[in-house]
Amino acid sequence: MKVPTIRVTFPKPQHGYWDGGAKSGGEFTPDHYGEEDDHPGPGNRIKWGSWTLNFFFTVGSGKSWKDAARIARNYLARRCRVPGTTVEVC
Repeated sequence: MKVPTIRVTFPKPQHGYWDGGAKSGGEFTPDHYGEEDDHPGPGNRIKWGSWTLNFFFTVGSGKSWKDAARIARNYLARRCRVPGTTVEVC
């Protein structure tokens, strides 16, 4: 399976901890673990990050990339304080 990305889309451009003015969103990708489909295995942790939004976090890996993306998506949805923000797995 292809390594997933998580797209965050704000309802209107937001200013934050990033350079370059207001952004309408960004993509979060996991740190690389080798091959594209090489999952670190259950019980480990994965660091996700977005250079565009200057935000990085670490969450559990789950049993597969699908689980890892779900865990990261839920984490971002809980942490985002901008009403109407869309958090989706791509």
